[in-house]
Amino acid sequence: MKIKILIVVAFIIIAISAVTYDMYSQPNMITAPQNNVQTAMSLPNITAPLLLNEGDLNIHNLKEPIILLNFWASWCTVCMAEMDDLFKLVSDMDGKVALVTLSIDEVPEHALKAYKFLEARYPESIQNKHIYWLFDADKNISLKTFNVNKTPETIIIDHQRNMVDKIVGVYDWSSESIRQKLKSYL
Repeated sequence: MKIKILIVVAFIIIAISAVTYDMYSQPNMITAPQNNVQTAMSLPNITAPLLLNEGDLNIHNLKEPIILLNFWASWCTVCMAEMDDLFKLVSDMDGKVALVTLSIDEVPEHALKAYKFLEARYPESIQNKHIYWLFDADKNISLKTFNVNKTPETIIIDHQRNMVDKIVGVYDWSSESIRQKLKSYL
């Protein structure tokens, strides 16, 4: 009996170690932006369905000079965890930054359920008029246009609608360095 318990405990420790190693050994997981965009590339013309309302949104038509195009999913715990810092960042930037959240969930109902969870948790922040909720129904935008293969993934788009940075994985959106970086793109 003791041997079985020891084997189970050893298996759990190995599994936790493997998951932890995988999380922290991936490139760009918990790091500063890596300037993964070699040169500023022009933002493709993207229109996606709104998650909360009828209709579509063309990202080029946004009035905010800087756009954070954030790819997320309801099943991605780190995506959900970083939302509060993204909401605060957009609020602090006072209309100079738009957050475009593009869900890659399989069905919109999952993304809507996650939105309702976030709305209950951050009722004032989530209602910011500079936050846009979109859904990538056929995955053309996330997979084909931007080659998103991990969530969260955020592309920073400057006032000339050039993609100037790509952040793959978790990032500290509450840092002063990201505020300075975004201001430099104005």
